[in-house]
Amino acid sequence: MSKYQFSVTTWQEVVQTERVMSEGAIICAWKAGIEFKNIKTQKLMKIVEKVVFKLHPTFENPTQEVAVPDNGKYSIAEEGYGSFPITINIHFKRQLNDDSPPPRPATLNHTLEINIPKAELQVNAVLTNPSKLLVENMLRYSFDVKLKPEKKKKKKEKELKQIDPKEGNEQLAKIVKTVKEERKKDKEERKRDKVDKKEAKEAKKLKKSKRDSDKSGDPLREEKNREDNLKNMDVRILKKPRKSDKRVSETKPGVEPHNKKN
Repeated sequence: MSKYQFSVTTWQEVVQTERVMSEGAIICAWKAGIEFKNIKTQKLMKIVEKVVFKLHPTFENPTQEVAVPDNGKYSIAEEGYGSFPITINIHFKRQLNDDSPPPRPATLNHTLEINIPKAELQVNAVLTNPSKLLVENMLRYSFDVKLKPEKKKKKKEKELKQIDPKEGNEQLAKIVKTVKEERKKDKEERKRDKVDKKEAKEAKKLKKSKRDSDKSGDPLREEKNREDNLKNMDVRILKKPRKSDKRVSETKPGVEPHNKKN
């Protein structure tokens, strides 16, 4: 179920008359209603079908409907001498080319305070299951409509199960055993984590120390490396192949080869 909310202003104007009831109460002329601010009448009528006001049942006409707004206001005018709550239902139109049914009316409550000359209050009305097209048109026509935030669900309190007195000791023993095993397991895991962290820290420290020593240079190590290089050079020289005597005799000037044919 999708819910949206839009802002609307409830208001009232109360003026005392010269008439007085037999009980001594002064009769007042009042107006009350809702207002959609900064929305033109033509655009407003494309969204809102009518606004229904439900008054105290002692009024001659306790349910009144207003279909045409006056400068963004839907209002009624009556006379009375007491304060009472007014229920306001906002009905929405089915949008053009919209197959979805219109949403439920948005309900507001305004308490008419007969002793307050002027009052105005901005409230949020809830729109339940509106069609996508209706929401888009409301936004297009400058309605302050937005998705209603969901209330966080309270965690249900766990119900305590009644334990049979005969089985109470056995169940309690199982619970205590389970708790001890879990605590022991957690303690061992924390201990292993501590050891792993310590080893990782030492390995990191050793690696850093080795890297620093390589950068700074070690004289003994450099001397050893030079000696190893010299030994490797001697071995390569000793293993270098020599030219054969036959080849030398052939190339030596003034000496003829032994197996040269006449």
